[in-house]
Amino acid sequence: MDQIRDKIIEIISGLVEGTDVHKHFKTEELLEPLGIDSFSFVRLVVLLEDEFKINFEDDKLILNEFKTLTILEKYIIDRKNITR
Repeated sequence: MDQIRDKIIEIISGLVEGTDVHKHFKTEELLEPLGIDSFSFVRLVVLLEDEFKINFEDDKLILNEFKTLTILEKYIIDRKNITR
């Protein structure tokens, strides 16, 4: 599970400039303070789908569905279990 979380953080780090994402997630769960907007969220979804070989459900393609790293991580784990 930590491998998934670490990979998500690595991917987010590639999208967010000027912020130490690893440091942020040591004390914070929210994605919003990182400056992730709807455009960067779509890019994040594409990268996560490619990395984890999953598909986000259409009704989940909304930034507000994934306010925290933990919610995003749990969703990916659940989707990976579905695709096995």
